[in-house]
Amino acid sequence: MTANTDVTIDAKRTFTWSMMVKPMMVMTFAVVGICALAAEHVHQNRSNSLPIVGPFLVWRPNGIIAHLLRPNGNIEVGDLIQACPPIDTAREALDRRYVEPGDCPGGVAPFLKLVAATAGDVVTTTPAAVLVNGHRLPQSAQIMRDSAGRVVLTRPLGTYVLLPNQIWLYGTSIRSLDSRKFGPVAIDAVRFFAWAPFVSEPFPDLPAITGRQMP
Repeated sequence: MTANTDVTIDAKRTFTWSMMVKPMMVMTFAVVGICALAAEHVHQNRSNSLPIVGPFLVWRPNGIIAHLLRPNGNIEVGDLIQACPPIDTAREALDRRYVEPGDCPGGVAPFLKLVAATAGDVVTTTPAAVLVNGHRLPQSAQIMRDSAGRVVLTRPLGTYVLLPNQIWLYGTSIRSLDSRKFGPVAIDAVRFFAWAPFVSEPFPDLPAITGRQMP
């Protein structure tokens, strides 16, 4: 009798856990599915600059979905975006096969990056790190050579005050090809807002890191 009671209790526990987990999984995949249907494109991440696993979804900055998600149309620190790099960077990246070909000027696909600074922010680049308004970005030391030992072209170290039409792009990898190498980019270079439902680790909280909000 005791044995039967134990089995009954275990069965109830298993049944209760299943009832909790399965709806959560269904809801998660439903949300991702709805967003995928609403997205204008679904892309596959092939870069190590960000800890994105699998596909990500994108919307044009002037599209209906983007206006619903961001009525003011502003690009903000912490946003995940796809943007075209400067032409000289694009050509070097393509020649060295850092990136895939695409329709950006210079013949590359748009870079997938986080926005680390916007108009009015003060960005200081040093050999050890990039500072935004005096706050250090993680994994932002300058790497002067690529994994093959080739010298990487970089903007001069110093201080940049971003203009109203500029943003600073950031990748979480120490070897990310981002604004450390090519400086700020124009807002017009942004092709898409992006959302990555699956990541191997959370993105840094850039609004908190750069002093926009309390951590």
